[in-house]
Amino acid sequence: MKIKLMLCIVTLALAMILSACRPPVEEMSTIDPGYSIDDVNSFLVKLDCIDADVTELKETFEKDYCLFLKNQIVSTIQQQHPQWQLAEQKPDLLIEAELEQLYGGNQVLRFFLPIEAGRTMLTIHFSLYKKALLVAERRLTEITRRIHFEDEKYTNEEAITEDSKIVAMQISDFIDQPAEFDKKLKDYRDGYNPH
Repeated sequence: MKIKLMLCIVTLALAMILSACRPPVEEMSTIDPGYSIDDVNSFLVKLDCIDADVTELKETFEKDYCLFLKNQIVSTIQQQHPQWQLAEQKPDLLIEAELEQLYGGNQVLRFFLPIEAGRTMLTIHFSLYKKALLVAERRLTEITRRIHFEDEKYTNEEAITEDSKIVAMQISDFIDQPAEFDKKLKDYRDGYNPH
């Protein structure tokens, strides 16, 4: 009887871990050889969240989060380029982004097995246009494995919201130096954060 109970517990635990370990969408980027932002004085960010695959998050979270993420991206770009104006009409740089995936993960597994289990995942694809011509595009996936020790709760929504700051900075960094971005991202993910 004890063996059956232990086997049942192990099977249940394994099922929880595997269900919380969703594989990330493949990252990719393309950059026009003549890419430059030297002549940019205005920008606009458009973010589409309509077709996002949203799982393990509260139903009401997606709509509010989409606006929050867009504002985070705009704010980060304005911090790095205070001379750029936000322009609704004919911006020098148009950033069109599509939120592809929001996966809340599993709060309990993040706490007890913080290696890979329970991780949250956000995937966004964005394209950069100058004069209606595509000059660069990138798909990013940000994964949170960390837990929050300051209070007892660190919900899936809180983890995803915290990731938005990182995603906004990564988008801004890609806009600044797309050719060097992969190395910078690798350094960040390996534990070095230059910001």
